[in-house]
Amino acid sequence: MSEIKIENVVASTDIKKMISLDDLLDVLKASEYEPEQFPGLVYRLDEPRVAALIFRSGKIICVGARSTDLAKQALRKTVSDIKKTGITVDENDIRVKIENIVVAVDLEKGLNLDKLAFELENS
Repeated sequence: MSEIKIENVVASTDIKKMISLDDLLDVLKASEYEPEQFPGLVYRLDEPRVAALIFRSGKIICVGARSTDLAKQALRKTVSDIKKTGITVDENDIRVKIENIVVAVDLEKGLNLDKLAFELENS
């Protein structure tokens, strides 16, 4: 069996402050905000290479990280960048929650998915 590889880590935090996403769009140059398509602002970071979904409520979701440490780093960087709009955030109060981790492994053999669906609980 090959090694387990992390494909995606989803993490979240909440700055507990209302955010003007229109104002944020002016400060975060690598961002997109199309409220008729999606209610949050999409902020693409280069380092680490992830996307942060920022919502008006102050909730921030990081997607695309390859480790929990990178997800935490991306959320801290996003909060730091949000502070450039003048929003005061105590970074010591920021709590990061790991929401989901997607991993892949090559089992090096075929699986009967129909049989597994019946035999595995909660599948």
